[in-house]
Amino acid sequence: MTGNELANTLEQRFGYPLRGAETIDHLQAYLELWPKQEPAKSAAVFLKENVHWKAEHQAGDPPFGGEQLPAIAGRHFSGLFAFRFGYSFGNMGKNAERGTWLADVNPGSSAQVYYQSATKLTECPVLESPRELTEAQTLFRAVRDTVEEQPQENGRLAKQFAESYPRVLPLMPEWFSKHGVRVPESECPCPCVARPIAAYRAFLPIVEVLLRRATGETAMLSQPAAKECLAVVADPAYTPHLLLKLLAQALSGDAAANETAMRAQNGGVKLTRIWAEKVLNHEPPFQS
Repeated sequence: MTGNELANTLEQRFGYPLRGAETIDHLQAYLELWPKQEPAKSAAVFLKENVHWKAEHQAGDPPFGGEQLPAIAGRHFSGLFAFRFGYSFGNMGKNAERGTWLADVNPGSSAQVYYQSATKLTECPVLESPRELTEAQTLFRAVRDTVEEQPQENGRLAKQFAESYPRVLPLMPEWFSKHGVRVPESECPCPCVARPIAAYRAFLPIVEVLLRRATGETAMLSQPAAKECLAVVADPAYTPHLLLKLLAQALSGDAAANETAMRAQNGGVKLTRIWAEKVLNHEPPFQS
Protein backbone atom coordinates (compact mmCIF):
# COMPACT_ATOMS: atom_id res chain seq x y z
CA MET A 1 0.00 0.00 0.00
CA THR A 2 1.24 3.49 -0.86
CA GLY A 3 0.45 6.85 0.72
CA ASN A 4 -1.77 7.67 -2.27
CA GLU A 5 -3.69 4.42 -1.89
CA LEU A 6 -4.18 4.95 1.83
CA ALA A 7 -5.40 8.51 1.18
CA ASN A 8 -7.90 7.18 -1.37
CA THR A 9 -9.19 4.59 1.12
CA LEU A 10 -9.60 7.18 3.86
CA GLU A 11 -11.32 9.66 1.54
CA GLN A 12 -14.17 7.22 0.96
CA ARG A 13 -15.26 7.77 4.58
CA PHE A 14 -13.62 11.09 5.42
CA GLY A 15 -15.08 12.94 2.45
CA TYR A 16 -12.59 15.81 2.41
CA PRO A 17 -9.68 15.79 -0.07
CA LEU A 18 -6.53 14.18 1.33
CA ARG A 19 -4.43 14.48 -1.81
CA GLY A 20 -2.23 17.36 -0.69
CA ALA A 21 1.48 16.58 -0.87
CA GLU A 22 1.89 17.23 2.87
CA THR A 23 -0.78 14.68 3.79
CA ILE A 24 0.43 12.08 1.29
CA ASP A 25 4.00 12.42 2.56
CA HIS A 26 2.89 11.82 6.13
CA LEU A 27 0.76 8.79 5.23
CA GLN A 28 3.68 7.35 3.26
CA ALA A 29 6.00 7.89 6.22
CA TYR A 30 3.52 6.08 8.49
CA LEU A 31 3.38 3.10 6.12
CA GLU A 32 7.17 2.94 5.97
CA LEU A 33 7.30 2.96 9.76
CA TRP A 34 4.95 -0.07 9.87
CA PRO A 35 5.84 -1.99 6.68
CA LYS A 36 4.31 -5.31 7.78
CA GLN A 37 0.97 -3.88 8.88
CA GLU A 38 -2.04 -5.01 6.88
CA PRO A 39 -3.56 -2.24 4.69
CA ALA A 40 -6.93 -2.59 6.44
CA LYS A 41 -5.25 -2.08 9.80
CA SER A 42 -3.41 1.02 8.58
CA ALA A 43 -6.68 2.51 7.38
CA ALA A 44 -8.42 1.61 10.64
CA VAL A 45 -5.77 3.43 12.69
CA PHE A 46 -6.60 6.70 10.92
CA LEU A 47 -10.34 6.10 10.64
CA LYS A 48 -10.62 5.70 14.41
CA GLU A 49 -9.19 9.20 14.92
CA ASN A 50 -11.08 10.85 12.07
CA VAL A 51 -14.53 9.31 11.58
CA HIS A 52 -16.96 8.91 14.49
CA TRP A 53 -18.78 5.73 13.52
CA LYS A 54 -21.74 6.18 15.87
CA ALA A 55 -22.35 9.93 15.56
CA GLU A 56 -21.99 9.82 11.79
CA HIS A 57 -24.26 6.77 11.43
CA GLN A 58 -21.68 4.94 9.33
CA ALA A 59 -22.83 1.75 7.65
CA GLY A 60 -21.45 -1.55 8.90
CA ASP A 61 -19.38 -2.35 11.93
CA PRO A 62 -16.38 -0.13 12.67
CA PRO A 63 -13.02 -1.63 11.65
CA PHE A 64 -11.62 -0.72 15.07
CA GLY A 65 -12.49 -1.22 18.71
CA GLY A 66 -12.85 1.13 21.66
CA GLU A 67 -14.88 4.22 22.43
CA GLN A 68 -14.63 7.45 20.42
CA LEU A 69 -14.85 11.01 21.68
CA PRO A 70 -17.55 13.33 20.24
CA ALA A 71 -14.75 15.73 19.32
CA ILE A 72 -13.78 13.39 16.47
CA ALA A 73 -17.03 14.10 14.61
CA GLY A 74 -16.72 17.84 15.20
CA ARG A 75 -13.22 17.84 13.80
CA HIS A 76 -14.25 15.70 10.85
CA PHE A 77 -17.16 17.95 9.85
CA SER A 78 -14.84 20.96 10.07
CA GLY A 79 -12.23 19.53 7.71
CA LEU A 80 -9.59 18.89 10.38
CA PHE A 81 -7.67 15.68 9.65
CA ALA A 82 -5.88 13.95 12.53
CA PHE A 83 -2.59 12.99 10.92
CA ARG A 84 -0.59 12.24 14.07
CA PHE A 85 -1.73 11.20 17.51
CA GLY A 86 -0.25 9.88 20.73
CA TYR A 87 2.69 11.27 22.71
CA SER A 88 4.86 13.88 21.01
CA PHE A 89 8.43 15.13 21.32
CA GLY A 90 9.30 12.08 23.41
CA ASN A 91 7.22 13.37 26.29
CA MET A 92 5.90 10.32 28.10
CA GLY A 93 6.49 11.40 31.69
CA LYS A 94 3.92 11.40 34.48
CA ASN A 95 2.51 14.78 33.36
CA ALA A 96 2.35 13.85 29.68
CA GLU A 97 -0.95 13.47 27.87
CA ARG A 98 -1.84 12.07 24.50
CA GLY A 99 -2.49 14.70 21.90
CA THR A 100 -3.71 14.94 18.33
CA TRP A 101 -2.16 17.02 15.57
CA LEU A 102 -4.79 18.23 13.10
CA ALA A 103 -4.23 19.47 9.56
CA ASP A 104 -6.75 21.80 7.95
CA VAL A 105 -7.59 19.99 4.70
CA ASN A 106 -10.37 22.31 3.58
CA PRO A 107 -10.10 23.09 -0.15
CA GLY A 108 -7.80 26.05 -0.65
CA SER A 109 -6.18 25.71 2.76
CA SER A 110 -2.43 25.34 3.26
CA ALA A 111 -2.71 22.41 5.72
CA GLN A 112 -1.94 24.51 8.78
CA VAL A 113 -1.71 22.44 11.96
CA TYR A 114 -3.71 22.65 15.20
CA TYR A 115 -3.34 20.64 18.41
CA GLN A 116 -5.93 19.03 20.65
CA SER A 117 -5.59 17.00 23.84
CA ALA A 118 -7.82 16.29 26.83
CA THR A 119 -6.99 19.72 28.26
CA LYS A 120 -5.96 21.82 25.25
CA LEU A 121 -7.31 23.02 21.93
CA THR A 122 -5.31 25.64 20.08
CA GLU A 123 -7.38 28.48 18.64
CA CYS A 124 -4.66 29.40 16.16
CA PRO A 125 -2.50 27.16 14.00
CA VAL A 126 0.64 26.18 15.88
CA LEU A 127 2.53 25.04 12.78
CA GLU A 128 2.28 25.85 9.10
CA SER A 129 2.17 22.26 7.85
CA PRO A 130 2.50 18.58 8.86
CA ARG A 131 6.03 18.64 7.48
CA GLU A 132 6.91 21.39 9.93
CA LEU A 133 5.88 19.11 12.81
CA THR A 134 8.36 16.50 11.58
CA GLU A 135 11.05 19.17 11.35
CA ALA A 136 10.24 20.45 14.85
CA GLN A 137 10.48 16.97 16.33
CA THR A 138 13.79 16.34 14.57
CA LEU A 139 15.22 19.59 15.98
CA PHE A 140 13.97 18.79 19.46
CA ARG A 141 15.68 15.41 19.38
CA ALA A 142 18.93 17.29 18.80
CA VAL A 143 18.08 19.57 21.74
CA ARG A 144 17.36 16.59 23.99
CA ASP A 145 20.52 14.74 22.96
CA THR A 146 22.83 17.64 23.89
CA VAL A 147 21.44 18.55 27.33
CA GLU A 148 24.14 16.85 29.41
CA GLU A 149 27.20 16.42 27.22
CA GLN A 150 27.11 19.53 25.01
CA PRO A 151 25.58 22.38 27.05
CA GLN A 152 26.78 25.12 24.70
CA GLU A 153 25.35 23.39 21.66
CA ASN A 154 22.19 22.66 23.62
CA GLY A 155 21.77 26.36 24.32
CA ARG A 156 22.11 27.21 20.63
CA LEU A 157 19.67 24.52 19.53
CA ALA A 158 17.19 25.32 22.29
CA LYS A 159 17.16 28.97 21.23
CA GLN A 160 16.64 27.93 17.61
CA PHE A 161 13.73 25.69 18.62
CA ALA A 162 12.06 28.42 20.68
CA GLU A 163 12.41 30.98 17.89
CA SER A 164 11.24 28.60 15.17
CA TYR A 165 8.22 27.05 16.95
CA PRO A 166 6.96 29.56 19.56
CA ARG A 167 3.34 28.37 19.48
CA VAL A 168 4.37 24.79 20.25
CA LEU A 169 6.06 25.73 23.53
CA PRO A 170 2.89 26.26 25.65
CA LEU A 171 1.65 22.79 24.72
CA MET A 172 4.30 21.03 26.82
CA PRO A 173 6.02 23.76 28.84
CA GLU A 174 7.48 21.59 31.61
CA TRP A 175 8.92 19.11 29.15
CA PHE A 176 10.56 21.72 26.94
CA SER A 177 11.93 23.62 29.95
CA LYS A 178 13.45 20.41 31.30
CA HIS A 179 15.57 20.18 28.16
CA GLY A 180 16.80 23.76 28.16
CA VAL A 181 14.16 25.42 25.96
CA ARG A 182 13.03 28.70 27.48
CA VAL A 183 9.22 28.87 27.57
CA PRO A 184 7.63 32.33 27.97
CA GLU A 185 5.59 32.79 31.14
CA SER A 186 2.55 33.93 29.17
CA GLU A 187 1.34 32.50 25.90
CA CYS A 188 1.14 34.83 22.93
CA PRO A 189 -2.60 35.45 22.59
CA CYS A 190 -4.32 34.43 19.41
CA PRO A 191 -5.72 37.51 17.64
CA CYS A 192 -8.88 35.61 16.71
CA VAL A 193 -10.23 32.08 16.67
CA ALA A 194 -9.27 30.41 13.40
CA ARG A 195 -12.14 29.40 11.11
CA PRO A 196 -11.65 25.61 11.42
CA ILE A 197 -11.80 25.87 15.22
CA ALA A 198 -14.86 28.11 15.11
CA ALA A 199 -16.51 25.58 12.79
CA TYR A 200 -15.53 22.71 15.08
CA ARG A 201 -17.22 24.38 18.04
CA ALA A 202 -20.32 25.18 15.99
CA PHE A 203 -20.66 21.50 15.05
CA LEU A 204 -20.50 20.18 18.63
CA PRO A 205 -24.22 20.76 19.46
CA ILE A 206 -25.07 19.03 16.20
CA VAL A 207 -22.84 16.08 17.11
CA GLU A 208 -24.63 15.79 20.45
CA VAL A 209 -28.00 15.46 18.70
CA LEU A 210 -26.58 12.92 16.22
CA LEU A 211 -25.25 10.81 19.07
CA ARG A 212 -28.60 10.89 20.87
CA ARG A 213 -30.38 9.83 17.69
CA ALA A 214 -27.92 6.97 17.32
CA THR A 215 -29.24 5.58 20.62
CA GLY A 216 -32.84 5.73 19.39
CA GLU A 217 -33.90 9.07 20.85
CA THR A 218 -36.01 11.47 18.78
CA ALA A 219 -33.62 14.29 19.63
CA MET A 220 -33.93 17.67 17.93
CA LEU A 221 -31.69 20.69 17.64
CA SER A 222 -33.60 23.72 18.85
CA GLN A 223 -34.23 26.54 16.37
CA PRO A 224 -32.25 29.05 18.48
CA ALA A 225 -29.35 26.59 18.68
CA ALA A 226 -29.48 26.07 14.90
CA LYS A 227 -29.35 29.83 14.29
CA GLU A 228 -26.48 30.16 16.73
CA CYS A 229 -24.52 27.42 14.95
CA LEU A 230 -24.97 29.12 11.59
CA ALA A 231 -23.99 32.51 12.95
CA VAL A 232 -20.58 31.16 13.94
CA VAL A 233 -19.70 30.12 10.39
CA ALA A 234 -21.65 32.63 8.35
CA ASP A 235 -19.47 32.78 5.23
CA PRO A 236 -21.20 30.68 2.51
CA ALA A 237 -17.92 30.48 0.61
CA TYR A 238 -16.25 28.57 3.45
CA THR A 239 -16.52 24.83 2.78
CA PRO A 240 -17.92 23.65 6.17
CA HIS A 241 -20.70 26.26 5.99
CA LEU A 242 -22.89 24.22 3.64
CA LEU A 243 -22.67 21.06 5.76
CA LEU A 244 -23.27 23.06 8.93
CA LYS A 245 -26.35 24.66 7.38
CA LEU A 246 -27.68 21.34 6.09
CA LEU A 247 -27.32 19.52 9.42
CA ALA A 248 -28.60 22.43 11.49
CA GLN A 249 -31.73 22.68 9.34
CA ALA A 250 -32.36 18.94 9.10
CA LEU A 251 -31.91 18.31 12.83
CA SER A 252 -34.06 21.27 13.84
CA GLY A 253 -36.97 20.35 11.57
CA ASP A 254 -36.47 23.29 9.21
CA ALA A 255 -38.38 22.69 5.96
CA ALA A 256 -35.58 24.39 4.05
CA ALA A 257 -33.32 21.38 4.68
CA ASN A 258 -34.44 19.62 1.47
CA GLU A 259 -33.64 22.67 -0.63
CA THR A 260 -30.21 22.94 0.99
CA ALA A 261 -29.65 19.21 0.43
CA MET A 262 -30.50 19.48 -3.28
CA ARG A 263 -28.04 22.36 -3.62
CA ALA A 264 -25.42 20.39 -1.69
CA GLN A 265 -25.68 17.48 -4.14
CA ASN A 266 -23.89 19.61 -6.71
CA GLY A 267 -21.55 21.53 -4.46
CA GLY A 268 -19.23 21.19 -1.55
CA VAL A 269 -16.99 18.28 -0.72
CA LYS A 270 -17.90 14.59 -0.86
CA LEU A 271 -18.80 14.56 2.85
CA THR A 272 -21.45 17.24 2.30
CA ARG A 273 -22.91 15.30 -0.62
CA ILE A 274 -23.06 12.13 1.49
CA TRP A 275 -25.13 13.91 4.14
CA ALA A 276 -27.31 15.54 1.49
CA GLU A 277 -28.24 12.07 0.21
CA LYS A 278 -29.09 10.96 3.74
CA VAL A 279 -31.43 13.92 4.18
CA LEU A 280 -33.17 13.53 0.82
CA ASN A 281 -33.54 9.74 1.13
CA HIS A 282 -34.63 9.89 4.79
CA GLU A 283 -31.80 7.61 5.80
CA PRO A 284 -30.62 7.36 9.43
CA PRO A 285 -30.55 9.63 11.34
CA PHE A 286 -33.26 11.40 9.31
CA GLN A 287 -35.76 8.57 8.92
CA SER A 288 -39.41 9.37 9.66
